[in-house]
Amino acid sequence: MRALSEELNSVSGLPFGDLLQDAQTKMAIIRRIRGLSKKLGSSGKDKIERDVALVLYFAAIAGAIVFHNVRISQYSYEKLAQSIEALTQHDWITPEITRVYDEARKHCRKN
Repeated sequence: MRALSEELNSVSGLPFGDLLQDAQTKMAIIRRIRGLSKKLGSSGKDKIERDVALVLYFAAIAGAIVFHNVRISQYSYEKLAQSIEALTQHDWITPEITRVYDEARKHCRKN
């Protein structure tokens, strides 16, 4: 997780949560977070690291939908809504990311 954090901080200087809930975050950064978190999700050392990577992965997808109206996933909107819904059940996800998830879910259900 540290490598992912250090790599992204070298680009943006901001924490992931701030980047993923900010409409001004450029798509290149969102795509990079998505790609790096996907990589970490499959190579994470333990379940916690993989779970955090999954939350970041879907938060990047949700942020792209909410703030840029862009789908950066091959998942259908229906599948994205289901996946995001499942993630909101974790009580350790911040309220700010949960709000982005909620907005993305609404968007996915419209499409």
